[in-house]
Amino acid sequence: KRMVLGADRAAVLVEARAVTDAPSESEGRFRALCMQAPIGIFLSNMVGGALAQTYGWQNTFYVAAIPGFVFALMAFLLAITMGMASDRFDTRRGLVLAEANSIGTTFLRAQLLAEPTRSASLDLLVRYADAALALADHVPESAEFRAASARIEELQRELWGLAGNAVTADPVGSAPRLYVETLNEMIDAHSDRLASVRNRVPPTVLALQLFGAAVAAA
Repeated sequence: KRMVLGADRAAVLVEARAVTDAPSESEGRFRALCMQAPIGIFLSNMVGGALAQTYGWQNTFYVAAIPGFVFALMAFLLAITMGMASDRFDTRRGLVLAEANSIGTTFLRAQLLAEPTRSASLDLLVRYADAALALADHVPESAEFRAASARIEELQRELWGLAGNAVTADPVGSAPRLYVETLNEMIDAHSDRLASVRNRVPPTVLALQLFGAAVAAA
């Protein structure tokens, strides 16, 4: 029983210290720390005494351990959720950077194409970059997000068609082939970015966290 209660108190003390350390001002933090011990002792005596009279002092140990385990579970779920969200954020940031680099490289290589494919491709790439930036302003899976994504796919088809014309016009030239290579990488980078946006924290984890918060509040 004492081992169970000790584990419970350890979990509660860590979270209580984190909460009381939250005030930014040193005076507020000092007052919180000074009030923590007497208020906790007062409440524990009242609640613990009532529970001991009702259920016996042995069973009071088990009852007193429940809040600590609930808060420990909440801390565990919060750590998992924050870790998953942080990993996804880092992945998305890397993919956005990769897409931006691929757009820039494709724009540079498009300048090596012959006219009129050169001017048409450069104009489409500028519009493509604007559309890729605008995509970040919309909520994923919303109507605006799907419309912006469809616009990007339309620009991709137009760019790919112009790339095919460039290769047909100069089948042995190196410039059209280098352009097609980076254009393909640019399209793949956008697909990876969309996949990362749709890769969210599983709803089951969020539901467990909300359930734990409700239990802790109760």
